[in-house]
Amino acid sequence: MTEDQPWVLQFAHPSVERYIAGLQAETRVKLLRHLQRLETLGNTLRQPHSRAIARGLFELRVPGKDAQRVNYSLLPGRQILVLQVGSKGTQKRDIEVAIQRMGGRYATE
Repeated sequence: MTEDQPWVLQFAHPSVERYIAGLQAETRVKLLRHLQRLETLGNTLRQPHSRAIARGLFELRVPGKDAQRVNYSLLPGRQILVLQVGSKGTQKRDIEVAIQRMGGRYATE
């Protein structure tokens, strides 16, 4: 794939989509806008919007009164795999779930 081809966003688990669908409308819209930005910019999205948290694992930050964190991985073929989504308060557990969904292939503590 070449750089002019779009990034493709996928969800690693049905619970990710259910979590997003269950958010309050304002928070859901904001999170979806941030996911669109990630899909547009891919691996060029940097802080303060995105940061690496482990080898092969990244965090998309959705600020606000109900701050959200999206844990994702970039895969070959310009694919973005959304591994886990959660509130800032559940961040540590969500990172553990994301690493588990990666199969432990890349992430190191």
